[in-house]
Amino acid sequence: MSLRLALVAVLTGVNAWRLAPGVPGADAVERIRRSVLGGAVFVAVAALVAGVSGPLLDAVSVTAPTARIAAGVALAVVAVRDLVTAPPSPEPSLAGDGAALVPLVFPYLANPGIVLLLLSVGHDRGVAAAAALALAAGASLVAVAPVAPSRVTSRWWRAVGVVPTAVAVAAAVAVTVDGVLDI
Repeated sequence: MSLRLALVAVLTGVNAWRLAPGVPGADAVERIRRSVLGGAVFVAVAALVAGVSGPLLDAVSVTAPTARIAAGVALAVVAVRDLVTAPPSPEPSLAGDGAALVPLVFPYLANPGIVLLLLSVGHDRGVAAAAALALAAGASLVAVAPVAPSRVTSRWWRAVGVVPTAVAVAAAVAVTVDGVLDI
């Protein structure tokens, strides 16, 4: 899988425009701080997942193309779910900066589709590539968090969040096809 395709899949799969209103925090500074903390944890999760990708896939006898197919299917399921459900809410969340972990990293940033995609990228391209993709996704959230409303009330903001999600569905199909063509 090309890094361009992986970048599009990760950025649209995370979808900062849809996710940013779900970042817990009373004001923009608190939301930025939690986005930065969540992004840092997400990069660590990506590095961990990528680091164990080779031994993990070998242990369960899964080939790299099969992992890509699984990542594409999981990403498609998550993206379709995101198309038909309401955007995330800041509640419920852990108290204080724990909100950077739950709900921000788990389940929003590190959703099953993204984790499988990072596993596949880690196996194909290495830990640095997977961590860089996670860093780009975290940075996109930090960039959008200060301008996002604390709750999605306008149709405009909801529509802005739908566009990357629709692109995520297409990227998921492309990841799946890439895996199928490599078999």
